[in-house]
Amino acid sequence: MKKTLILFGSARKKGHTMSMVKLLTEQLAGKSEVELIDCYRLKNISPCMDCRRCWEVKECAIHDDMDDIYKKLEEADSIIMAAPSYFHSVPAPMKLVLDRCQVYWAKAVRRDMTDQKQRTGAILLTGGAPAFPEQFVSEIAPLKCLLDDLNAQCLDVITISDSDHKTLSDYPDAMERIRTLAEKL
Repeated sequence: MKKTLILFGSARKKGHTMSMVKLLTEQLAGKSEVELIDCYRLKNISPCMDCRRCWEVKECAIHDDMDDIYKKLEEADSIIMAAPSYFHSVPAPMKLVLDRCQVYWAKAVRRDMTDQKQRTGAILLTGGAPAFPEQFVSEIAPLKCLLDDLNAQCLDVITISDSDHKTLSDYPDAMERIRTLAEKL
């Protein structure tokens, strides 16, 4: 059975980002083994020190709970990143995890770019503000780059705005895109 890993970056366990994740996981039931990593509940992850050890070997110099996350990322067939927008970025606990994924970017420096399996991925984002042009651009860019570094083709970026006043059910197009995403995964 395929493995889907969801990096979840919301403080709210019952918020709008989780609504998107729940719809996706319901659609994946029986088709993929789904595991959610709740970035807010991780306790033992240190920030990247930019020591550049990962430029020499495919390993981080820091050994903490990220070791388990690295293993799960590498075993996953699909990687989903889901987060709300906090001042035009992903929340700090998720950013901490993303920064520690420097080891995957460093494959270009190490020149070992062919050792990763092909994966699929997607991005689910929510924003409390009413929709405005380029609302999610600063979140999407680094998340897409990480998917690329993990050799994961980004199948879709699904966003909902104005979550301070609306719910996922107010966005039938987004709901349909999540269902379609599950079929592609």
